[in-house]
Amino acid sequence: MMNFVLDTPLALDIVDNAVQNQSLPITNNTLVWLGIGLIVNIIITGLNFCFQIKLKKQDSIIDKQRLINTQRVEIESNIYNKLSHLSSFQKNESHSLLDAIEELQTYVNANHLYFSDKLNVVYTDIIDYYSKVCVNFKKKDLNKETRMLKKYKRIFNG
Repeated sequence: MMNFVLDTPLALDIVDNAVQNQSLPITNNTLVWLGIGLIVNIIITGLNFCFQIKLKKQDSIIDKQRLINTQRVEIESNIYNKLSHLSSFQKNESHSLLDAIEELQTYVNANHLYFSDKLNVVYTDIIDYYSKVCVNFKKKDLNKETRMLKKYKRIFNG
């Protein structure tokens, strides 16, 4: 008996050669098995094609999520840098502090899709705190600023 892998063009060539050379006896049983092998090959090829499409869709979803996470980390890192910069303003720089708060608020609003609601609450608390400090510099409390930034880090890294 002859063992060979059933590949569609190869199988057709073998059958064609066998018929022309009459080296292999062609029976109904042989044709049935060749037909079954051909159908199985077509089914397996179709399944392989479907699985390849599904895997490509999953890869594109993973790539999209990776891009979003990269942008999220970059944006939140920029916000953290701006937040930590706010604590360095002095009493005579209230106008600069107000400009920095407005810039930060605009940046947070423009990029709010990239961070969670918990971080949004922290941003709002910090911006409110610095707005109060801008109005009355006596309300500045370094311990409170440190606690808020630690809370931000905990939520960001958690």
